[in-house]
Amino acid sequence: MRGQFKRSGWRKILAAIAAFNFIGLQVLTPAFGVNITSVSVQYANTTPVLVGFALSTGTASVPLGSIAPTVTAPTSASTGIITYSSSVPGVATIDPITRIIRLVAAGTTVLTATQAKIGNYTSATSTVSLTVTAATATVTTQFGLSSASVVFGATAPTIVAPVTSSAGAITYTSATPSTATITTGGVISLVAVGTTVLTATQAANGNYAAGIYTTTLTVTTPFGLSSASVAFGATAPTITAPVTSSAGAITYTSATPGVASITSAGVISVVGVGTTVLTATQAANGNYAAGIYTTTLTVTATTVSTSAISGVTVPVAEAIPATAISGVGYTGTISWSNNPTSFAYSTVYTATVTLTPTAGYTMTGVTANFFNVSGATATNPVNSGVITAVFPSTAALPDGQIQTATATGGTIGTATGWTLSGGGKLTWSRINSTANWTTASSQCTALGAGWRMPTQEELSGLFNTASAIAAATTAGWTLGSTWSSALYSAGYRYVVNLNGGYGYVSNDTFYDFVSCVR
Repeated sequence: MRGQFKRSGWRKILAAIAAFNFIGLQVLTPAFGVNITSVSVQYANTTPVLVGFALSTGTASVPLGSIAPTVTAPTSASTGIITYSSSVPGVATIDPITRIIRLVAAGTTVLTATQAKIGNYTSATSTVSLTVTAATATVTTQFGLSSASVVFGATAPTIVAPVTSSAGAITYTSATPSTATITTGGVISLVAVGTTVLTATQAANGNYAAGIYTTTLTVTTPFGLSSASVAFGATAPTITAPVTSSAGAITYTSATPGVASITSAGVISVVGVGTTVLTATQAANGNYAAGIYTTTLTVTATTVSTSAISGVTVPVAEAIPATAISGVGYTGTISWSNNPTSFAYSTVYTATVTLTPTAGYTMTGVTANFFNVSGATATNPVNSGVITAVFPSTAALPDGQIQTATATGGTIGTATGWTLSGGGKLTWSRINSTANWTTASSQCTALGAGWRMPTQEELSGLFNTASAIAAATTAGWTLGSTWSSALYSAGYRYVVNLNGGYGYVSNDTFYDFVSCVR
C-alpha cells in the first residue's frame, strides 16, 4: 500500500491496523506526509477446548478379561480430525480412528484424544486414565478332599488340589489346627474330633489375581450314639461302640450321672435334664496305647402332656376342699375362692390350680387353655401350669335348713353372750317338734353322717345373731326351749330358749324342741 497522508490520516491508518499482527512496515517521512511501502497482516490462532472425553466405566478399574469399556468421543468448536492413543499399549491399546479399546495386561495407561489443527484452530488434546486389574483365574477343578468326614484315628483324607487358569503357586492352611493340620504342600494330619476349614491360597501370577479356595473337614469320634439328644422320659439312646485296630477292652463312664448314667458295658439310663459327656476308655493292648473316645448326650425337658387334671373335684356343699394333687410330670396346689374349710351351699367356687413340673418336665410348650378340669371351665396361659377352674354353684340348702358361723365367746354354764363369729360353718335342721333328750339325740343321728345335737354355746350364738334368727324364722322354724348336748348332771341337760335367749337345766325326760347341726 502506498500513498501520502496528512498527519491526521496517518494516525487513522495506525489505529486501523492495531488489531493485526504485521510482518513489516517501511515508512518514509517526507516533509508533508507518511510513505508506507508495504504492510503484511495475519489473524491470531485459537486453541479449541475438548469436552466430554470419557469411558463407559467412568473412573472404575476394569478387570482383565472382562469387556473393555467404550469411549465417548470429545467435542469442540473445531472441526479438526480427532485421533486416539494409549500411553502404555502394554496395558491397553486404543484404535486411533475407531477408538476401540483392547485390554492387554494389568496396569494403568493414559488414553489421549488429539484434535488436529485446522483453520484458525490449533491442535488440542484431552486425556482419561484407564486402570486394568488382574483377572480372576478360571477354576476347572474345585478344591476338595477325598473324604469330607473322617473318623478320628483313621487315615487322614488327601486333598484334591484346585486347578485354575493361573500358574500361581498354591499353599494350604487350616483354620483349626487343633482339629487337623495341613502342610503348605497339602498333607493333612488329624489331631482331634471337630471341624476345620482348609484353605488353598493361590498367589497372584502374571495377569491373574490371587485366589482363595476353601473346603471343610469334619473329624468324628468312633464312639457315638443312636441319638445325641433325647427327651426326658423317652427311651434312652444306644451306643455305637468305638471300633479301633486295638483289641483292648472298652469300658464306659458318664461325666454327669445326674443327667444320664451308663454301665461299664454301655447301657444308658436317662436320669435328668442337661448335658453329659460319655467316655469310652479302651485299655492298652499289645503295641497299642490306651485310647479315650468321647461323645455328648443332651437330655431335654419333656413338656407336660397330660391335659386332664385329676383330683380337683366338683365342690359339694359341706365337703372338704382338696388342696393338693399330683400327676405325670407335675405336682400341684389348689387354692379356692373364699378359702372355705368346707364348701357352702349356693356358692360359686373358683379353684386356682398351680402345677409345678417335676424333675425332667417343663411347662414350656404348653399351649393356652391346654388343661381341663372335670366339671369346670378351665383356662391357662401359654407355657404355664397355672389353671383357673370356675365351677357351677353348689346346691341350695335343703328345705328348712340354715347355715351359720360357729359360736365364740361367753362362759361355759350359761348361754348368755355367745355369738356366731367363728371361722367355720354350721348347718342347722329345722325345729318342728318336741321330744325328750334321748329321742332328740336319736333324731339327729338318724339325719346322717355328721349330724349331732348342738352345744349350748352354738344355740346361744344362734340366738345372739339376728340374721341367723331371721333366717330360721324364714325357714319356718318354731323357736322355743331347745335341747343342747351339754350335760349338767346325770339325767339333766342344758336348754337354750331361742325366744328369750336364756338358758336353764331340763330333765332328760322333759319335752323340748329339737334342732340338729353338722
